[in-house]
Amino acid sequence: IRKSGEEVWNARQQLFDDNDVLVLKVSVLPTEICPLAAELHQWTAGDGADVELVAQATGLMMVAVHSAADAALVAFIERLRARVCKSGGSVVALQIPGRLRGSVDVWGSDQGTFPLMREIKRRFDPGRILNPGRFVGNI
Repeated sequence: IRKSGEEVWNARQQLFDDNDVLVLKVSVLPTEICPLAAELHQWTAGDGADVELVAQATGLMMVAVHSAADAALVAFIERLRARVCKSGGSVVALQIPGRLRGSVDVWGSDQGTFPLMREIKRRFDPGRILNPGRFVGNI
């Protein structure tokens, strides 16, 4: 469905309305949007979870997962990361239900870039005063 920029932004923002919803930013190749969207709906069919998504033709998807089972949410993130990693994509958790904080890796695996990010952080913030521990690997 084609929508204006404002309509897309509003749809994206509505995903965050419920604090108990897991919201993920998924980056994939544009050719992966439709197949991945279909898979996400198949993964949650029959397990009581509900998936909403807003996708842009650039390959950026915002995915909201409503589920009562914490283990199901964690498994969903892991499965999604494994799926998109194969094609060079990424999954970042933008909103996590409070009960899952600390049990979900917000950024995902570092894919070999952690030493570079740590060195950039060291050079630009030698005193570690800018959001310490809030980035990949507790940088």
